[in-house]
Amino acid sequence: MMIRAKTKRDLEQEILELKCRIAEFELAEVHRKILEQALDKSENKFRTLTEKSVVGVYLIQDGVFQYVNPKLAEIFGYESHELIGKATASSLVFDEDRPLLEENLTKRLSGEIDAMNYQFRGIKKDGTVIYIEAYGSRMEYQGAPSVIGSLIDITHRLESEEALRRSERKYKTLVEEINDGYFVVQNERIIFANQAFCRMHGTLLDNIIGRHFLDFVSQDHRESLQAAYASVLEDRPPQGPLQYTRIGVPENEAATEVRARSVDLGEGPVIIGICRDISERLAMESKMREHERMAYLGHLSASLSHEIRNPLSSIKMNLQILSRKLDLDGYDQRRLEITVHEVSRLENILRQLLDLARPLTIETAPTDLSALAQGCVDLLRPKAQEKQIRIAEHYSPGLPFAKIDAGRLEQAVINLLLNAIEATPEYGNIKVWTSLAKTNGACVLELAVKDTGTGIEQHHMKHIFTPFHTTKSLGCGLGLSNVKRIVDAHSGEIEVHSKKGKGAIFVLRLPCMA
Repeated sequence: MMIRAKTKRDLEQEILELKCRIAEFELAEVHRKILEQALDKSENKFRTLTEKSVVGVYLIQDGVFQYVNPKLAEIFGYESHELIGKATASSLVFDEDRPLLEENLTKRLSGEIDAMNYQFRGIKKDGTVIYIEAYGSRMEYQGAPSVIGSLIDITHRLESEEALRRSERKYKTLVEEINDGYFVVQNERIIFANQAFCRMHGTLLDNIIGRHFLDFVSQDHRESLQAAYASVLEDRPPQGPLQYTRIGVPENEAATEVRARSVDLGEGPVIIGICRDISERLAMESKMREHERMAYLGHLSASLSHEIRNPLSSIKMNLQILSRKLDLDGYDQRRLEITVHEVSRLENILRQLLDLARPLTIETAPTDLSALAQGCVDLLRPKAQEKQIRIAEHYSPGLPFAKIDAGRLEQAVINLLLNAIEATPEYGNIKVWTSLAKTNGACVLELAVKDTGTGIEQHHMKHIFTPFHTTKSLGCGLGLSNVKRIVDAHSGEIEVHSKKGKGAIFVLRLPCMA
């Protein structure tokens, strides 16, 4: 076999090819060094970022931490070297939450889910339980699936949120449980009201929210409250509480006191306020003033009555003697009779004044209320017949007895009947009845007197039991006030219904015996 000798050309060609390969190797080495430098730079950048990060960073492979940054180690109370390559992810998780962590790791490593955000309870090195929020995603690390992610300690945040919720619950409970009405107004519309506010205005919350605040104020007080609203918004709140009458409840229960101030809750200025039902307080104050007035009137009446009664008795006695001895004719005799009658009327007024001055004492005994009413009607029926007035009676059978002072109550019923007879025109009708009723769940006896007279004008209704208030030309205004005193002394109540031109109904309600 013969070997052909290489020519010079062949040798030059081989040398050229060798130089090309050496150049390729050198270029590849340059590229490798560039890549290594880039990788080192990238790793250094990543390490710098993670080492100084304020969140925990981790890399998990085969269930073990392959990398943790100092923050993650700090969160759990470790040094980084105590965890890297040694600790499993589950070892830092509260027992009850480990199944959740392992399930989430499996889902990401298997590719079922690429990334996930969730919360779990962790265990620090000293055993303290903390709350963690973690985010992790799947990646390939050194040719094997792994999970890289970050986590933060949210214990303080959750505790703050829970403290805020507790505070909100506490203050909400306080606001909802107080007896005073609490409300918030923005742009003149109610945006919040508690249950007490709803009860005070006799409606449901759905009927309040979004309504203008003046919708719940009586017409007489709207102008003053609108002005007060503007003053509060300008940080010039009125001195002391404002009073107004609210809508939605009976007039005698509608007196209200309100205090308000302007605050900013982050969504513009609002007015927060508290309103209080002061109807009972005003009624008590009125009753106290009435008692003081009555005490004064009683003292004055007693003094005047004793000073006037004796001269009147002497005048009356002498007039009666003169009427028997003098032989007067025509209108002179009538004048004398009128004088005697007027003196008798003055004596009756003095007697009522004395009744007003004396403390009212009662001596109660079981009494048939129907029989008492019938006796009063029989006594005054002749007076009613003088005006051709018909008195109709209806007494419910089988009523329980009332424990009352019969004499005092007769005085009250006679007074009501006399008023009815005076108010009823000729050929009119009066009705008297008794019945059993329930008030606030308790059984009471009712005695009522109804007339067909001219009725009582509404502006007089609130004053009809006030001493010396009268609409009669010859009245002294003491009859109904004494009636109310008698009923009050029996722990009862008196109710009046009347309209002008429609007559009046007076209803006495008295406790019945069990």
